[in-house]
Amino acid sequence: MLRFYFSFLLMALICKVNGQTEVVSGKLAVDSLYNYYYANYYTQSFGFEISEVKNPYLYEIAEDWIDVNYKYAGDDMNGTDCSHFSSNVYNYSYAKSLFGSSADIQKSCTYRVERENLKEGDLVFFAINSKNHISHVGVYLCNNKFVHATTQAGVIISDLNEEYYNKYFTTGGRY
Repeated sequence: MLRFYFSFLLMALICKVNGQTEVVSGKLAVDSLYNYYYANYYTQSFGFEISEVKNPYLYEIAEDWIDVNYKYAGDDMNGTDCSHFSSNVYNYSYAKSLFGSSADIQKSCTYRVERENLKEGDLVFFAINSKNHISHVGVYLCNNKFVHATTQAGVIISDLNEEYYNKYFTTGGRY
């Protein structure tokens, strides 16, 4: 809906390239405009710097679910746990179904991702209850921030650099 609105209003975007003014039209202009809009909107909404949004649906669903209460085995906005929340995010944002517990989801990931290589939409896994057993999952946004369902606060955005999450972070995963 927003994409159509911006496409209709702006058929070209004027930008400076190598000191000369050029008109950039078509998909490049529209994509640049969307990224600018979404990055600014979600920077203000979430309160941390977002320089690029590759999948606006990811941020949209994260925003919709913020403050939803935690409920063990819950999978809707009346209450959710971390694995069901991550599954809902992936289903809506990437049309990909995830099944099972946090550990099951981690085992099904196609690629393991080191912390320094995390990208928007990657899953982040934590071994909180045992050093070798994955017991928590969230979805990476950017700038070390991830969205997840916690037992204490429900769905929130946290920072991987926080002492607690830094201590228990195990790996990232990508499909």
